Amino acid sequence: MSSMDRWRQHDRTVISLGYDAARRERAAANAPAYVAALRDGSAWAVFSQALRDLGPALEASGFAENETDLAEGYRYLLGLVTMRLNSILYAAGPEVPAFVRGMDDIVKVGLDNPDGINSYLAEIRDDRTYRLFGTVGRERYVEFVQFGASGTLANNFLDQFSSTPDGRFEIWLSREKRPGNHLELPPGAQGLLVRQVQYDWENEPLSEIRIEQPGVDALPECLRTPDPAQVAEELTSLGATLRDELAFWFDYIRAFSGTGENTIGGDQPLAVSGASAVRAAPKGTFRLGPDEALVLELEPPEGLFWSVAIGDVWFRSIDPSRRQSSLNGHTARVDKDGLCRIVVAHEDPGIANWLDTAGHQRGIVTFRYVRTASRPGVRSRVVRTAELSEVLPPDTAQVTAAERAETIASRTRGFAARYASPFTSRWGHA
Repeated sequence: MSSMDRWRQHDRTVISLGYDAARRERAAANAPAYVAALRDGSAWAVFSQALRDLGPALEASGFAENETDLAEGYRYLLGLVTMRLNSILYAAGPEVPAFVRGMDDIVKVGLDNPDGINSYLAEIRDDRTYRLFGTVGRERYVEFVQFGASGTLANNFLDQFSSTPDGRFEIWLSREKRPGNHLELPPGAQGLLVRQVQYDWENEPLSEIRIEQPGVDALPECLRTPDPAQVAEELTSLGATLRDELAFWFDYIRAFSGTGENTIGGDQPLAVSGASAVRAAPKGTFRLGPDEALVLELEPPEGLFWSVAIGDVWFRSIDPSRRQSSLNGHTARVDKDGLCRIVVAHEDPGIANWLDTAGHQRGIVTFRYVRTASRPGVRSRVVRTAELSEVLPPDTAQVTAAERAETIASRTRGFAARYASPFTSRWGHA
């Protein structure tokens, strides 16, 4: 079975919610057994054994070629565990939902998009009525993704809905059509993901977005006295979820790596939603010697958003706040012939469109296209760093050391402002 086939067989819910209706029902239906497992310690033993199994699985992946790769891999693994624990500990539940941020600049997975927060998740049910509300910001786009056990069910964008002159908005989510802004809740909907993506990190403040089920006066699940059977089910299921999630991402990386090193594949299925009418993310891997550079060339697409970012072998972004490890349609320079050329290299060549490997000889390259008129292919070639001036056009945009330093300082300020936003919307002010 190929890596792509194995990836497609994985349960996509492993990268969605920390707790869902099926697991609650399982806990309730088998409450005596789960309570007994909690009391005799076997639930914790199952979880502990699963944690012990994760390290060998990481090492057996073959992704680590040296001790630094392995160290980064274990940090990646700790991040996965942290993300899963947070998704359970902070879960508000579908009755009193709240958005919880899954990732930041430390805890990250799936080559997190450096241009925004892509991991605000709220648990919902398809038989309830919810109200999304808040204040419209100035980021490039806000996307609402409804998903269930089968993957993505619907994509919508905030710019499709009306707001008041002072920027306030209200959107109703329900099965039945309601007056005003309305999102239909499709059958099987279990979660709502919000992506908030910026082009100009310092000058595009984020929207404030909250969710509620009107008329429900109850505590969020995370603040209630925990149910013993549910906690036992969490412990026994969490280890399997982590094992599945690790295998999911390893198979996904192997699937798109099949095009070969230093090449970018064509339109590929997305990790969670598969083929999508609104987005694409062609990917590839790089391997560069100390004096080598990878030159990427494309015709930048017209439309809402495009970007390129690089990450380590574990599919995590290389620190975007203090390294220029990503570019987007606002920051990338386009040459006079209409093409955008991007240079991946270990040392700064003084070229505006440089992507900093931070010393990684191997890693991953991801392009992203969202609501674009085209999904251009990317041409690539490896050259000697000393030969860059010979293979790039004479009008290639250059930068001074001072200009590069200001670019990095701006990225750092923008990143800090972005992650000053609340970890969970229960702490927000919208």
